[in-house]
Amino acid sequence: MYRLDLYPVYIFYCMKRNILIYVCAFLAAITLLYFYYMRDYKHCEYQEELFTIWVGLLGFSVGGITNYCIENQKLLITTFRCTCTFVRTEKVYVSLSYLCKIKIEGYNKYLLVRGGKIQHQYQSVGGVYKKYDTAKKVFQDWNAKTKDDINNPDDLRFFVLGKHIPSVIAWFNSRKNREVDIWREFYEELIKTGILNSEIFCHVKAEYINTSPQYLIVRDPFKCKQVLIYDIYEVNLTRSQQNALVQLYNDKPFSEEYAFVSEEDIDKSCFVVNGVEYKIGNHTKHII
Repeated sequence: MYRLDLYPVYIFYCMKRNILIYVCAFLAAITLLYFYYMRDYKHCEYQEELFTIWVGLLGFSVGGITNYCIENQKLLITTFRCTCTFVRTEKVYVSLSYLCKIKIEGYNKYLLVRGGKIQHQYQSVGGVYKKYDTAKKVFQDWNAKTKDDINNPDDLRFFVLGKHIPSVIAWFNSRKNREVDIWREFYEELIKTGILNSEIFCHVKAEYINTSPQYLIVRDPFKCKQVLIYDIYEVNLTRSQQNALVQLYNDKPFSEEYAFVSEEDIDKSCFVVNGVEYKIGNHTKHII
């Protein structure tokens, strides 16, 4: 279902329905132009009406297609590179994640947690999505190699050849065979650790904001090209949850497990407490 042997048609596979309307309108305009000039319709009784319809169809279709290409230029360029250049046969690292924006209302303060891999680094709550057993066939088709992590074998971090990247993106956007909510990481990083009260935060409302993709970038620790996709969610806090965060901030704005930082700190990727500088993960910038 997600394997596309004719990769150039992927452009149509991932398009919104509206683009098909624009394409049909463009084809209709070309057909009308053919009859207008080649079949001498320009001398018929309704030549002015036909010309007006042609101009309308052409303007509608060209404008719509142009707007779509501008809005999706990163995806279209990525598709071209993965199907028509040497990237097709290169190994690409893929990471599919979500990040949670947790901000105290009326304060320029965001709640971050300590990262588990880099010392003295804090980052937004969130992590890599998990795949389900139903994704096994899809990953076999891609011949995907899961990143070695014996503790998290179902994490959506893996290596594939570049030619499969368009179908990986399409699969991710379909939301099938994988985790689609934020609760697991929210619980593990904030509730299980005791940072937040389990009774007050027994349920949270997470609103999807946007998706922030980075296609075919090169960044440490991997020297190969990478595709990093982040779904951004904002946690809509209840009054009691908001009050609990304010209380936590007033009592202790920084600890070994968490930190409240400003937007400016996130933009600088660091903050200072008692003369000591702490790092903020670069990916945290996606939440502001």
